[in-house]
Amino acid sequence: YAAIERLGLTFEIENEIVKVDADLSVGEEQLQAGDLFKKIRLLTDVEELPEYLRSSLFEEMTKQLVEGHELKEDQPLTSIISSLRYFPVGTRFEILATRPTSGGEVISAELALGSSNYPAMYRGIVLSALQRVRTADSIGDALGLGVREGKRRFGDVLKFLTLVPQGKVRLKQVAGPVGIATIAKSSAEQGISKVFLFLTMLSMNLAILNFLPIPALDGGHMVFLTYEAVMGRRANEQVEFKLTVAGVLALLTLMVVVVANDLVRLFG
Repeated sequence: YAAIERLGLTFEIENEIVKVDADLSVGEEQLQAGDLFKKIRLLTDVEELPEYLRSSLFEEMTKQLVEGHELKEDQPLTSIISSLRYFPVGTRFEILATRPTSGGEVISAELALGSSNYPAMYRGIVLSALQRVRTADSIGDALGLGVREGKRRFGDVLKFLTLVPQGKVRLKQVAGPVGIATIAKSSAEQGISKVFLFLTMLSMNLAILNFLPIPALDGGHMVFLTYEAVMGRRANEQVEFKLTVAGVLALLTLMVVVVANDLVRLFG
């Protein structure tokens, strides 16, 4: 489905080919109206593509098209069309389709990308988000900027934690070491200032999570110490031990889940 948000409308995009421009056909086999689109694969050599398509921003999209972009429920036709808009006119693709009139015969046709009249997402033009750079004029100004950035990231982490009990955060949205390394790499490519901003966010995450009242973490120890200060005696050692073991097992389970998510995103 695709949406026209301004009008509040959605419509279904079917994979049936309704028209074929013969001038764009390259190979001998031809697509016909009524064929059902199934898969597209990039044939043009990656080295012949414009430099921006080989950058980290488009690397994953280009790699997917080289391997073959198959029409799936989680990869609708709209995502494929959006990807094609970035490629220059003349780029060659292999189209795999089935022909219902021939009992589902698989058709493999080679096409060259034609001109586009789309009003948005022009090929080769990427509009980046508005960015404002604040430069500190003194050490005091730099410290002030650091404090404000720390407060902002602190608030972001707290906001995220409030979404967890509401069920608005899924496990597959949580990243582990591989995800952190990927973000760190992307930040490093944008300059040292981006790296420091990323480290600020990471530090706030670690600080807050470490002080959550979970046994085996510093926050859990603080709970036990608070109990001892209030009650004037230490908590039952057996209960403390069992809670600590439960906390360790919960943390290990969480680590397994986030690493599994990383591997799925990496190799999926």
